[in-house]
Amino acid sequence: AALLSQAAGPYSALTVADCAQRPESYFWDLMYSTTIPRTYYVHDRWLEAKGCPVHGTKVFQSGLQIERGYAQGPEPYPGCLLKDDWDWHRLIGQCAAGTELDKELQRLVKREGFVVEVGDWEANTVFTKKNFTSARQIRDATKKYPKRDKWAGFQLYYPMPEREVRACTGYELVKAMCGVFDEVIPAMNCCMQIKLATNPRE
Repeated sequence: AALLSQAAGPYSALTVADCAQRPESYFWDLMYSTTIPRTYYVHDRWLEAKGCPVHGTKVFQSGLQIERGYAQGPEPYPGCLLKDDWDWHRLIGQCAAGTELDKELQRLVKREGFVVEVGDWEANTVFTKKNFTSARQIRDATKKYPKRDKWAGFQLYYPMPEREVRACTGYELVKAMCGVFDEVIPAMNCCMQIKLATNPRE
């Protein structure tokens, strides 16, 4: 909860009166422009086909997500068109060999078993320790997705097989998620205007 509230950024300063005076597009823009912690439950057959070593029927994903949205207009609904101050631009700026983000991805993907996805959520490009070489691959992969009529984004997550999720108590699962969020904070800080505090690694 603490990480989520920190990542919310501008949301935390809004009062009820502020919210009532702002158009709907303001809140869409905040949601899409900000790097967010995220969790998903997905089928793992597709991940296995991409080289991610998971087994079972589903995979629980914890990590971070950065939206590009639509890079060119017209926007199909308010707040979905890429703006100059979105975190996406800082992400792409870090997508080169030897950057701070590249160093974090080398650690997380190569050593810790994290997965990177970039794409339109229908036909994503997936990077695991088997095919990841540098953050430059992310920049190159984004060029495959049309700017005008395709939503796009970036995900970095740890894939937890269903059997491991079912073996956890609720407390253990939340603790595991918090551990993943701690691990991705340095990568988040490469892409955000306001840096989050990190817990010292043992």
